[in-house]
Amino acid sequence: VSEWENHFDLLTPKVKTRYLPPADLHDIPPIMAMPPFLHQVMYNIRRNFLVMWRNQKTKVLDFFVVVAAVAFVTLLDGTTKYAITEEGEKTLTVPLSVITDNVDDLPLAQMFAPFQAA
Repeated sequence: VSEWENHFDLLTPKVKTRYLPPADLHDIPPIMAMPPFLHQVMYNIRRNFLVMWRNQKTKVLDFFVVVAAVAFVTLLDGTTKYAITEEGEKTLTVPLSVITDNVDDLPLAQMFAPFQAA
């Protein structure tokens, strides 16, 4: 008799169960038939409507918070002045290659003047 067998005999029944061989093999469970696709779609649609119904108060509150925030930001700044050229200013409508061949000679201050309203 080996030392392991002597040690195993001295163990309590609860501890012995950890070292016993596995139980008898069982058959693989039968494959469950998948529900049809449209049933799954309808189930998920119903579930999403339930979630929407539960969250309706929160969504309405969120909507009013966003509307109030947009109105507040709009009132803070006033009207917006777009960077549009005045009638007296001339805009650059000619390709750069027609103006000059050397890039260092470009009149940058005049080119970007229509866009610098600030």
